[in-house]
Formats: sequence, C-alpha cells, structure tokens
Amino acid sequence: MKTNSSQNFLSQICIWIGCYFVLSSCAIGGIEGNKPLVKIPKNSNMEVLRINLIYGETDNLFGLNIGLSNEVRHDLTGIQIGILNRAKNGPFSIQVGLYNQLDGVGYAIRTGLINYGGKNSMYHQNIPIYLLGGVTLGAINLDSEGGANVGIANLFVSGFNVGFLNVLTSGFTIGLINHGFGNTFSLGIINYCEFGPLYVMILANYCYYPDRE
Repeated sequence: MKTNSSQNFLSQICIWIGCYFVLSSCAIGGIEGNKPLVKIPKNSNMEVLRINLIYGETDNLFGLNIGLSNEVRHDLTGIQIGILNRAKNGPFSIQVGLYNQLDGVGYAIRTGLINYGGKNSMYHQNIPIYLLGGVTLGAINLDSEGGANVGIANLFVSGFNVGFLNVLTSGFTIGLINHGFGNTFSLGIINYCEFGPLYVMILANYCYYPDRE
C-alpha cells in the first residue's frame, strides 16, 4: 500500500512539473486579434492555441490556430484553419483555408482555393529557407517550390506538378498545357520549353536550363 501511495504521489508531482514547464513556455490565445483575452504567461511569445474572432496574429505558434484571418509572424509548427492563413518559417505546417500563404517553411500540407509561397524566404539568421517537401492542393498554386503541387493551375512551381495548366514549372509536370522553365520533364497535350532542344512538343518534352559561363 505504501508503495502504491508513493508511486501515485510521484506521478502527481511529475504531472504538475510537466504542466508548469508547458505553461511557462507557451501561451493560450483568445479571440481579440493580437491581444488575446487569455494569455499564460503574459510575457510569452509562444502560443499553443489561438482562436481569432476576425483577425489575429502572433509571433510563434506551436499548436492550433483557428479564425477567419490568421497570421504567424515568425515560426509556425502546427495547424492553421481559416479563410485567410499566413505564416512564415517553421519546420512543419498545415494550412486549411481559402487563401494560404507560406513565406518559407520546411515541410507543409496545404489545401485551399489559392496557395501562395514556399520559397525565397529568409530565416532568423538570414539563411534562405525553401519548401522542402509536402503536398499543396488547390485551384491555383503560386510560387511553391518543393513537394507535390496539385491544382487546376500551377504557376511558378517546382517539384511534382499536376494540373490542367502549368506555367513556368520545373521538375516533373503532368497537365494539358505545360510551360517548363529550368530542368523539367513534361507530359501533356502541348509542352512548351523556355529552354531546351525543342521549344514545343506534343505529348512529352524535356526542358533544361543552359549553363552560362
């Protein structure tokens, strides 16, 4: 009996210590824009939950962000759900909304009407961060580098690209009309290359960016 009581006591201590460390390094956002109703502790710049009534922004989010318009200014590791979602750097992000924007991230899953961004962004130490992988699903995907891009139109994207119209893409592209830029293998009805041995081909074409000395 004493052994069980000691184990229960130690378990409770571990739970309280774990809760302390979680609450001391994270914050819980409210529904009042960038000034949440509830924030624990007040001086934390990391949040694990933020619910925005109309618009909300935070510096860092490690968890869930829900609202009409959501913005994470620095690091997003978690999920954004809303009509408008925007986030900057982070190792892994999920965005679900009508418009999703990522300004540099490691791996991401995005689904929406318009998905924008994923390359040519800068991290804290001025190191370029690109979309290394993931899946982007949308009607229009813009400026997304890395992973798979699936949509009606893919514009300025690279990776594995599937769409009816693919413009200025690189990687492996499947669609009705494809416009390749850089190293690209295209399958479609009309395949146009910005650079390559043959500018226009039916069914398939290979584009490559020439070396310039």
